[in-house]
Amino acid sequence: MIWVLLAILIFGGGGSSLEALRRFEFDAVKIDPSLLRDVAREPRDASIVRAVVRLGFQLGFGLIAEGSERAEQLEFLRYHRCPLAQGHLFAPPGPPEVVDSILA
Repeated sequence: MIWVLLAILIFGGGGSSLEALRRFEFDAVKIDPSLLRDVAREPRDASIVRAVVRLGFQLGFGLIAEGSERAEQLEFLRYHRCPLAQGHLFAPPGPPEVVDSILA
């Protein structure tokens, strides 16, 4: 069985808005990597990510933090209950045949 989920990509970047959260049906929000870059050191960045995570939970969306590259970012995300993260911390981008073998 294959599941297809719809996500607003890179929420918090220039191309997405709060209006999109209200108007469109989707399953998940991907948090913009630029918001994660200094999340462990910059209080404003941390506040924004916490707010996006809380908003996602309150609206019933799945959450994916894109751009997780350092252990302190992952620690912050875990502490604030962001359930999914993706980034170089886990694995670098790979060629399509790697994805094919994972899905098979």
